[in-house]
Amino acid sequence: MISEPEAAATRLLAGPSVIKEGDVFTILDAGGGTCDALTYVVTQGLPLRLSRQVVHHSGDSCGFNALNDAFRQLLRTLLAGHDYLSQDGATLEGYICKLAVHDFEHLIKAGWVVSEHSKDYSLEVIGLKFDAGDPNQLTIRSEHLNEIYTKVCKKVSAIMEQQLHAAAQSGLEVLSRKSP
Repeated sequence: MISEPEAAATRLLAGPSVIKEGDVFTILDAGGGTCDALTYVVTQGLPLRLSRQVVHHSGDSCGFNALNDAFRQLLRTLLAGHDYLSQDGATLEGYICKLAVHDFEHLIKAGWVVSEHSKDYSLEVIGLKFDAGDPNQLTIRSEHLNEIYTKVCKKVSAIMEQQLHAAAQSGLEVLSRKSP
């Protein structure tokens, strides 16, 4: 068994590559629960072989699930005071789960682009009396989504910067060229 970052490195090295013996590269594994950055040295040419990690890995709990958690918290805030939705077997937490797990996961998450030009997003919540002119609709302001994504992306960026800094402190120059 190997870790996800090691699997990513193996996959990277399996195909055509500009990476060669002696190169140092960093892999950022932004998975579900965590985000990890690991730096390796290529110790052998074809077939390419890696050393173990050359600096201690960097990581934090800011994977894709952090977006879900922040979105759930936003929904709790927006739906606070709408306890009337909890009736006939439905619960407020049930609505939040449906909105976060289904709607956010499948309609918003992967395609969201942080931008001042992003549009607000409207989600259906049957029975919601949020806006008399637009019943059953919960508007998610683009500013809120931008804030969620920016916060998580800053954590991910800090992990990568920390790993690159650790490599530099160890006298290693991380590969900066892009594959063709």
